[in-house]
Amino acid sequence: MDNFDLNELQHDSLIELLNISVGTSASVLSEMAHSEIRLSVPQLYQIPRRQVIELIEESTTGNVVSINMETHGFVSGESMLIFSEESSLSLVEVILQGQVPLELLTEMAEEALIEVGNVVLGTCLSTLADLLDKKLTTSVPFSVHGSVAEVIGSGETEILFLRVNFSHEYGKDSGFITLMFDVASVDNISAAIDAYLKKLNIM
Repeated sequence: MDNFDLNELQHDSLIELLNISVGTSASVLSEMAHSEIRLSVPQLYQIPRRQVIELIEESTTGNVVSINMETHGFVSGESMLIFSEESSLSLVEVILQGQVPLELLTEMAEEALIEVGNVVLGTCLSTLADLLDKKLTTSVPFSVHGSVAEVIGSGETEILFLRVNFSHEYGKDSGFITLMFDVASVDNISAAIDAYLKKLNIM
């Protein structure tokens, strides 16, 4: 794990802020799925985009479904909610079962996943921005289907990659909440964390 120019206090504080932000998102998703969502500890990397593909492929096989949201403000980049195809369908079945006829589940899966992504990613980002007293704007979410490489995109440009694995009892595979920020955003993140710690009289 790379601290990418964050000192130890900033790094640990960012991990804690991400835990709070993602935990809030997981609570919302748990309510939607009527089951507990289990989370891993957030992992932070400063790596080329192509290495993001390798990290995600270590935990999933086959094609994936990604709900993407572009982010602008004190940080810029992309946020993604990534599922294996099997896990995404099982989650949609749980969320929609009883509300629509079973024969319409597949037809409505895309719309339901986009709404899940909108709620989960939006909650995560807005919670992080609120904790740091910053403003973020996000795009309308959209879905991408394909291999991990097709979803993530390739390239040697380094990004700040934050990943949290999550799982639910109805899916065999994990999903991923991923935030991919431009490395140029690190300075803004450092300054925002310092201001946050100062308000708490930690610095």
